[in-house]
Amino acid sequence: MTRRRVPSSSRRGRTARPASTGSPRGRRTLHQEEAASAIEQYEAESRKHRRIHTSLQSLIMIGSASTTTIAALDTGKNQT
Repeated sequence: MTRRRVPSSSRRGRTARPASTGSPRGRRTLHQEEAASAIEQYEAESRKHRRIHTSLQSLIMIGSASTTTIAALDTGKNQT
């Protein structure tokens, strides 16, 4: 049995056939799709956690500045 080699010019313009999941090409495609969806999920979770972290950090800074201001204004009134 001899294989006939197909010239590369005749392959141009063809769309890729969907590979079966049993073939290495199919497994690679499936893995790439799963990886892409996992990355999208992690990015969405990251944005959520970043927003929460930024809000809490802002709250801590405002509380710290308020406490410092109140402590500075309160000195010297109740000294004996």
